Amino acid sequence: MDVKMLVAALPPDANLSEWCRRTGISRQTAYKWRARFAEFGVDGLAERSRAARQPAGRTPNEVEDQIVRVRKELSDDGLDAGAESIGWHLRQRQLPCPSVSTIWRVLVRRGLVVPEPKKVPRRVWRRWERERPNELWQIDATHYSLRDGVVVEIINLIDDCSRVNVDAFAVRSCTSPAAVQAFHRAAERFGLPAEVLSDNGRAFTCGEDATKVVFEATLERLEVVKCHSSPYHPQTCGKVERFHQTQKRWLACQPEPDTLEELQNLIDRFRVIYNEQRPHRALDRRTPASVWAERPKAVPAKTANAPTTRITNHTVEGNGVVRTQGFSIGISMAYNGQPVTVVRTGDHVTIAHAATADILRELTLDPTRKYQPQHP
Repeated sequence: MDVKMLVAALPPDANLSEWCRRTGISRQTAYKWRARFAEFGVDGLAERSRAARQPAGRTPNEVEDQIVRVRKELSDDGLDAGAESIGWHLRQRQLPCPSVSTIWRVLVRRGLVVPEPKKVPRRVWRRWERERPNELWQIDATHYSLRDGVVVEIINLIDDCSRVNVDAFAVRSCTSPAAVQAFHRAAERFGLPAEVLSDNGRAFTCGEDATKVVFEATLERLEVVKCHSSPYHPQTCGKVERFHQTQKRWLACQPEPDTLEELQNLIDRFRVIYNEQRPHRALDRRTPASVWAERPKAVPAKTANAPTTRITNHTVEGNGVVRTQGFSIGISMAYNGQPVTVVRTGDHVTIAHAATADILRELTLDPTRKYQPQHP
């Protein structure tokens, strides 16, 4: 600083070249110090960093800012905001897109990701999936709390091959008739699957009980193969289990619904986002809808002239009769005033208790009689 002050203190008419020779300082350096002193005063003589303003290989600040902006948008919307997802969205917007590892380093540098070097690497595993859409659907239910704290359930169905969310159905409780209704909602959009996989929940399978639940009985009549996972092994239904997490993360960023109808509107919105807009990592960043559209579909063993299925809700009348679609069907006076669900496929009718999902009666309608007695 003393030498710099001497240079700055030299009179304008001084022989600067001679002074530089005597002090061993280059003329370029001397002129630089004098210019800084003239512009900034004593502060201009302080040492400055010699680091490059833009280090070689460093991602430009404007690109880093765009990465951070996209991550915030995705996080605020409750969508995946990892490095691969950010890169996909940058490319979709035709913006500069560095490599995935570079995006990850930017997120670390900006304090948005905390590295976990001690984390144990995941074991090598092989993904199990079917080759064609509709070859297998996975079904499961997950709990969700409304704004007032009332706990309801969402029944989700996922196509194993394309990952399409074929239906998401908000219900008070996941009973077997409710599962049937969700299944038929999905079938109306995407057709019948060849198989359906579930866990061992009472809504989906009878378990050790010999009496089939209405969900199993419905699939059997439609000749859709029903299979279930091993007890205490949720990985078998891993795709729909993982979808629950993705769906709930998105719901957590939305206004809390007050009613089942509001919740249904929200999950219907997310079903469109998930199927048609959100890239899926397991599908090489394609959307489930695009994979569904490009592959041939599987069908059940027998689908020709398959009868339609109708699901209706009723209350058992005082004489132990259920009136539905022009028929009076005898049940039992023990169920007077209780709610039941009627599933009719062609002339085959299954009547289940709406609360317990127990099958109360199965029969084939006699079209020549309006009253179907309990003991024909």
